[in-house]
Amino acid sequence: EARLVDNSDDVENLQKQLRQRDEVLEEIQRQQGNIVVGQVLGVDNNDDEPNDQEEGTNNDNTITSNNNNKSIFSLKRKVVIVGLIAVLAIIAVIVGVAVAASSNSQQNASENHSSPTVESSPVDSPTAPPTQPPMALPTLPPTVESLPVEPQTVAPTQSPTLLPTLAPTAAPTSATLPNLIELLSLVSPDGGTALATPSTPQNKAVNWLAVNNTNLDSYSDKRKIQRYALGVLYYSTNGTNWSNNTGWLTDENECDWYHASSFSFCDDNGTIVALDLWDGSGNNLVGTITMELALLSDSVARLSLGDNSLIGTIPSQLGLLSKLTELHLWGNTLTGTIPS
Repeated sequence: EARLVDNSDDVENLQKQLRQRDEVLEEIQRQQGNIVVGQVLGVDNNDDEPNDQEEGTNNDNTITSNNNNKSIFSLKRKVVIVGLIAVLAIIAVIVGVAVAASSNSQQNASENHSSPTVESSPVDSPTAPPTQPPMALPTLPPTVESLPVEPQTVAPTQSPTLLPTLAPTAAPTSATLPNLIELLSLVSPDGGTALATPSTPQNKAVNWLAVNNTNLDSYSDKRKIQRYALGVLYYSTNGTNWSNNTGWLTDENECDWYHASSFSFCDDNGTIVALDLWDGSGNNLVGTITMELALLSDSVARLSLGDNSLIGTIPSQLGLLSKLTELHLWGNTLTGTIPS
């Protein structure tokens, strides 16, 4: 912009010089016209004068003519000088304009090179990733809603099948029904078939253990199995109608549940050592003796269920009660033999 302002000033100066030249040319033409008119008039006015006057007049005209010629030459020289100055000024203006245009072009080229214009490219719409086929969830162990399975009748045998030995367990894990089913299925004489069958004493006992035991998470696996075995006995002998069922299937410690004899129910470790539900006249146990009593094989020394209404076959799994020293089953309607 500064260059363009300077060029505009140069153009105005050039125009001013051109006007001055035109004025000089007009002055020259005017003076030449006056000289010619004067010469013509001088000659005509002096026709009747003496020769000497005519000669004097001629000399004066000659001097005047010479002076006029000098003036004309001086004016022409000024005109030439002014013309040269005007030409140089025009050339300077042209050169300035050309230089300014070249500078602007180089500056624009530099700016275009240093800051290229980035054209925005069309953005593709996001494509949803292919949907993976649904994966099948792992099948949980059988729950209480499994289809009913006919309970198996275990025939009495003189050589009972040994139960798997439980390995020492670490700290108790989360007490959920699937976890309990998995644990108890491993130690159950039938592999967990009965506890997975709805409405069986085993199924009722595992549900009670999972739902109604507030402190179950703090129990060891051994204690969970012990409470489960007592729960199966309760449900299989109609425990709600016992003559005395105080404390049974409550959240209290099982060692504080009702038992009939003066023998201690549990030892100092909380393990059942005497299961006595006969107080001299029975306790109205109605049902069958369950094979899950074999889960107490490493502790029970006394089992007294006499003078009740028990029916069915004596389970051969009672032979697994390796510490048993007293067995009272009289006064019931049982078949089979006492396992060794």
